[in-house]
Amino acid sequence: MSALPNRVPQVDDDMCEWEEWELAQKEQLERRRMRRLRSAIGVASWRWYPLFRRLALLVAAPFAIYEVHHGDRMPGGYDYYPPKYSRKDGSIGEYPCLVASRHTTVFDIPGLGQIKRGMAWLCKPSFCKWWWMAKVCQFMGAVPLLRKGKDDSPKLTESKLRQNLRCSFHSLSEYLDRIMAVFQRGGTANIFPQAERKRRGDEVVQPKPGAAILAYEGQVPLVPMSIVGAAIEDPHVYINRFTGKEYRRMRPKLKLVRILIAIPCRLKVLVLFGEPIIPVIKDPALSLADIQEIQQTLMEELSRRINDLTAEGEEILRGAAS
Repeated sequence: MSALPNRVPQVDDDMCEWEEWELAQKEQLERRRMRRLRSAIGVASWRWYPLFRRLALLVAAPFAIYEVHHGDRMPGGYDYYPPKYSRKDGSIGEYPCLVASRHTTVFDIPGLGQIKRGMAWLCKPSFCKWWWMAKVCQFMGAVPLLRKGKDDSPKLTESKLRQNLRCSFHSLSEYLDRIMAVFQRGGTANIFPQAERKRRGDEVVQPKPGAAILAYEGQVPLVPMSIVGAAIEDPHVYINRFTGKEYRRMRPKLKLVRILIAIPCRLKVLVLFGEPIIPVIKDPALSLADIQEIQQTLMEELSRRINDLTAEGEEILRGAAS
């Protein structure tokens, strides 16, 4: 049998041009994404954050009354306000820490607003879907993060998926340095370990590891926090705005009824702080498996303390109107 002749592979010039165009488009989208996230440095504007906070509390005031418990457990106190806020240089305060809160309803946002200092907070991409909304949120300390398996789910529409991809950081390495810079300058960050709202108020079980990673890498206290009184299964206590009397009642299923109740009464919501969890000191000699075990232990302790705070808040609400 004669040997096969040497053949020069055929090059499809059109395909090469298409691939080059596609690569150029991806690079352009990547540059636009990073330019959009340029302001997401995790530091709240010292000029605008107090106004933003007061506005959030003002909107919530007709519907809920907030009561803070164990506020002294927050490093520096929950009413501590840094003497100086700066977005690019200078000190932004003292007492760096990471606050990990239970998340059930929109009432949690004014609940976090009981903490006077500005915080870096990890948010979902939809908070930054419009450029003006992204600017506002980023000036308030927002750092949009792509939640793996949720914001990049193939079940989403193509437009929604494209929006999530262009509005957020995609990996831990992209936003970790920004949060670490906040901690180094004495700032505070907030994260929801459940990564989404649990409207029924279920216990915190198998939380995402982000809180443990940030606390361990930043070597800052991890402060457990629970906001109780607004979830579906929480005890609901209403305070009459005219007489000040407290009474319990079942949560109405209809949203219209809940709005009408706000005319004579306001919902009582408790904000409870737990004892800070101090992470193990970083050791370069530790292996990856050892670090993951430390972080897992940290998340288990965080879950237990948040659930204990939730149980304490429920007991307070049950006894308030007894």
